[in-house]
Amino acid sequence: MASVERLLALQARTQRTERTTAGTMLGCLFGNLALELSHDADVAAAVSAVFEDQVALMADTLRAAAEDGSIEPERATSENARALLAHLEGTVLLAKVANDPDLLDRLWPTSALLLGVKA
Repeated sequence: MASVERLLALQARTQRTERTTAGTMLGCLFGNLALELSHDADVAAAVSAVFEDQVALMADTLRAAAEDGSIEPERATSENARALLAHLEGTVLLAKVANDPDLLDRLWPTSALLLGVKA
């Protein structure tokens, strides 16, 4: 699970750095594209493909965590991978609106709850 925790911590650090240097959080490039341009079928398809790739990578990470005993095998599902990505994207969006990267500090503890691991 260390890889998922590191990914979420990296997101928090990146957003915090952006706010410090730019004065505002920029959010997720793909999330921003989805929000602004998903009415265009070509953009929507491209962004959807990126998110599906991210879900697949997260699912691979969850399967590896199940193999090493970090999580129960029944937690290593594509649905949980999609839920983790949605949790990440949604939290980044809420933090961007509030311009408060501190909201990202709860990403791992709440993700750990979903996965049944101790935060």
